[in-house]
Amino acid sequence: MKKIINKLSILLLPAVVVLFLSVNLRAQVLEWAKQTEGEISQYAGNMHLDIDADENFYLSGKFDGTLELDLTGNGSLTVQDLHPPDVGAPNFIAKYDSNGSILWAFAIGAIASDGYDFLDINDLHVDYAGNIIIVGAFECYPDKGIDFDPGSGTTLLTGPQSTAFAAKYDTNGNLLWAFSFYTINNINFGINGAFQELSGVTTDANGNIFLTGRITAQVLGGGIELILDLNPLGTTNYVNVAGAIVAKYSPDGILQWHKIYTRTDGYAVQGSIGEKIALDASGNIFTTGEFSRIIDFGNGFTNPTDQSTMGTYLLKLDATGNTTWMILLDNDIPDLGAMEPFSILTTSSNNVVIAGLFDNTVDFDPGAGVASLTSFLLPGGVYDDDGFIVSYDADGNFRWVDHVGGGTSEERIFSIAENSAGDVFSTGDGNTGFFLKKLDGQTGATLALYEKQYAPGYEIELGVGYGAVISPNDNMYLTGKVFQDSIDVDFSGNEFFIVDPPGTTDEALFVARYNSLQTPTGISPGTDETILNASSLEQNYPNPFNPSTQIKFAISKTSNVKLEIYNLLGQKVATLVNENLTSGNYSADWNAANFSSGTYIYRLTTDTKVKSKKMMLIK
Repeated sequence: MKKIINKLSILLLPAVVVLFLSVNLRAQVLEWAKQTEGEISQYAGNMHLDIDADENFYLSGKFDGTLELDLTGNGSLTVQDLHPPDVGAPNFIAKYDSNGSILWAFAIGAIASDGYDFLDINDLHVDYAGNIIIVGAFECYPDKGIDFDPGSGTTLLTGPQSTAFAAKYDTNGNLLWAFSFYTINNINFGINGAFQELSGVTTDANGNIFLTGRITAQVLGGGIELILDLNPLGTTNYVNVAGAIVAKYSPDGILQWHKIYTRTDGYAVQGSIGEKIALDASGNIFTTGEFSRIIDFGNGFTNPTDQSTMGTYLLKLDATGNTTWMILLDNDIPDLGAMEPFSILTTSSNNVVIAGLFDNTVDFDPGAGVASLTSFLLPGGVYDDDGFIVSYDADGNFRWVDHVGGGTSEERIFSIAENSAGDVFSTGDGNTGFFLKKLDGQTGATLALYEKQYAPGYEIELGVGYGAVISPNDNMYLTGKVFQDSIDVDFSGNEFFIVDPPGTTDEALFVARYNSLQTPTGISPGTDETILNASSLEQNYPNPFNPSTQIKFAISKTSNVKLEIYNLLGQKVATLVNENLTSGNYSADWNAANFSSGTYIYRLTTDTKVKSKKMMLIK
């Protein structure tokens, strides 16, 4: 296998060196942190991270120009852009040992370009034997092609608009197989109606592969058919179908079974999108994604309400893909707002956790209870996107939900992981950029929250955590990138900065290793909202009510306090409290005799936190 790939003799974009940092630290939790040299595309998508049984870790991402992937700074391994200048970013896959030393790396992308090709790796998973499976989407003209083989051979795949793919490599990076979903009949590129992607992948102990994503195959008229073939070694064809897909393949890439979740109105347009997938110890399958309109989720499960905006679904399937239960999450206002899950985790206690973003107000309890979160309300009555992480038991019962947000920027949770103590970690981008949060896996209580801080001489911190995995030895590997200018990845109070030179458009890729069992001294529980454990804002009582209700809240320290009521249009309709309060327990009554029936949001604002809940007035 070629360790360094440069398939084109054309002039490449010049490399821009990013300041390199690599030391072993004295910090209680951080063991090491390292970063790349070169150009991470400013338009780059997600990076993905996984580990094998020997604690080697594997990293994928997108880049421009030349990227030095040797984290030691020795310059021993460089991957180069396979595209002509200024044409889409290729992807890399790299393997490192547990100390961050590079073992191998390669790039994959189009062998030539007319300016319309792209390649996105949407997920990366390492199976029990150390094989690497990637899934995603690409577009490339038939006479060009995406070459998935990093060796001397050529394995080209082509497809229109967005075509789903899966590829498998052995532990040394040699290609084992690759396939896409399309058999194309009398098709011209550039037409509408063709959109596929795979977004999630996992494996079982036998190496069987489970995928999720979305597919579209439409009859377009004029003799043009987009024929969807799900079986690379057989024929499982579809025409005029669209929806989320869950499929099982053998270790050799042979289709075993599949499920497609389509709209009940018969339209072959997208109504559901599969995002992530996971297995529990018993071989049950959990998958999450987005839905709109009315979807047939199989085995008699459908959503009861037709809506145009995307909500989030969580399904539990048996080993043969039959749906055993369904949870649907969406906001309180039909056709307004959206949700999107980015990560899924099955825990050692046989619970399932999903995380992502939401806006507006969402009730995360599918049962009779209420566990609502409300995202930050921007000026003008527009709700911002906030992050969520929610846990359910094996039967789909609500356990807890936590909220990352409260600022004017978009907050998202991209990755979640569990250690041997049952603690759940989440990372993504928060109000101040990169964050890492540690929760008690049983209660959802915040054990530690770290965010913000930038290096001396740098003006801002703006970064994002894309992936977190934890080994059986409780070492946590975290990857992300800094957009501008710096981020501090040492959470113990010492300073260790990943920096991106000011005035450039480059982004620095970083990897850090932590001991996940230790909580840094000086880091106190965060101030984001967690429902289940003690909260400073209680559910109003009675609820529903007519016409009066009482709201109880607690203040931990002297603060300016506001308790306000909003309608579902984001308009403030009442202010119950607006004064400086000392620590203690308080209550406020609201008489809604002059208001119409409906759902209202009450929001508590202090110097350090914002909390919201919903209540219902029924006359």
